[in-house]
Amino acid sequence: MDNREIELKLRIAPEDVARLQRHPLIRSLSVGRPVTQRLRSVYFDTPKLALFSKDVTLRVRRIGRHHVQSVKTGALRQAGLFSRGELENPVKGSAPEIDKIADPALRELVAGPDIAAKLRPIFDTEIKRTRRRLTDGSDEIGLDIDVGVIRTARGNAPICEVELELKAGEPERLFDLARTLSRDVPLRLATASKAARGFALYAGEPPAPQRAVALALDKAMMAEQAMQSVVRACLDHLIANESAVLDLQHAEGVHQMRVALRRLRSAMSLFSPLLPEAAADELKLGAKWLADELADARNWDVFLSEVLGPVAPRFAEHPGMGDLEAAAERARSDGYRRARVALSSPQYAEFLLHAAAWVEKRPWRAMIPTEVLEQPITEFAVAMLERRHRKALRLGRAIGGQDVEALHRLRIQLKKLRYASEFFRSLFGRKAAKSFIAHLADLQTVLGTLNDVEVARKLIAALLKRSAEEAEGAPLAGERQNAAGLVSGWHVHTADRRARRLGSLWRDFKDTDPFWVEA
Repeated sequence: MDNREIELKLRIAPEDVARLQRHPLIRSLSVGRPVTQRLRSVYFDTPKLALFSKDVTLRVRRIGRHHVQSVKTGALRQAGLFSRGELENPVKGSAPEIDKIADPALRELVAGPDIAAKLRPIFDTEIKRTRRRLTDGSDEIGLDIDVGVIRTARGNAPICEVELELKAGEPERLFDLARTLSRDVPLRLATASKAARGFALYAGEPPAPQRAVALALDKAMMAEQAMQSVVRACLDHLIANESAVLDLQHAEGVHQMRVALRRLRSAMSLFSPLLPEAAADELKLGAKWLADELADARNWDVFLSEVLGPVAPRFAEHPGMGDLEAAAERARSDGYRRARVALSSPQYAEFLLHAAAWVEKRPWRAMIPTEVLEQPITEFAVAMLERRHRKALRLGRAIGGQDVEALHRLRIQLKKLRYASEFFRSLFGRKAAKSFIAHLADLQTVLGTLNDVEVARKLIAALLKRSAEEAEGAPLAGERQNAAGLVSGWHVHTADRRARRLGSLWRDFKDTDPFWVEA
């Protein structure tokens, strides 16, 4: 690949564009005058998006009277930072010229009979781009402000974004600039490239919730490098689910955002030997704030689907059950309103920019010995997994008792062990890791059920209190109370039945060899 572009993409509201262009920092760093261009780009692929499915994007862009063909590959987004290979060359007109692709492997891919004969325009973009060149010492950054539209046969979507492209210097300078500008002009990390948005619009796909992508750590990595990879993956998982919550109020999107935050906080604990005291406090506080803001939406989703859902149909004629459900729906609506406000807030935008900058700038380096940061990741992983495993075994003594708090502590420790196992599993035998994690998941499911009963009790109490305060709730207060008792009793019985499996599940887990022992 001839070169690799590194970009930070940011969303901006149309009404804030002029304010950004006038920003004193932009003016002080600018070299020469800004250049404005009208760009029309046509993206080509097969009807089934054969190229896009292989992380290849083929585009022909008209700039004035000239046409430029671009082939981009290996689009990698890490904590908001886009890195990808790009080949550009002039072409005669608006159609792709496959023989002009310099990379032999790429040329062969596009020229293949299953692709070349089926290539056609999939969508186009019409953009007004204002381009500036910024310099600060040895750092050079390209600043593009794009305002325009994506057009497909299915519909259109607006474009209003800022691209900071690294020309010279370190990637963290992009975050420094973005954070400084965002204090005066609202800027948000973009979660998808124009190409990804265009292909999704063409396919008619709404923003779907995304599960965490399996990490592939290299055994040759140093511990610090692995920590950066894990944190980036957690942030990517979080960002990937943002649209599913904001645009669709998707229950799984909220769940996955909270999972991403738990994984991030667990990673901070896991890698604490590499971090000086308080080095990640701001990051952890931001993650906790966001988790709290999403909590109501998630809790009421679970209440309606998993707590009330199995019981309500069996008592469909009960006058209090429908009233209880309606009150829970109102509580969920309030929870989603709170989640949307949080995700639309400057505090959330700043949290993401801070987190992404933190992992790239590595502020811990000035306070932690090099030999600690550069220890082999496999040795570090074995030590940390062993530590978490020993603690889980010690807490497992609570399995045979009725101490709810002790079982809660065990559940949390097993969750930490599972996250650590998922972070590090690629360093060891995959089959052994799969079995170990499966036993952990079985235990977590049952312990989670017991915890859900306690959470359900609190939610029911909150619901009854809320309903009692609503004027329209008074006539059905007794029926609602009775329905709440039916729901609670049902789940206490279910939890007791499932709790009987704890002993055998714990023995299975204890008898499973740790997958890292042969490392």
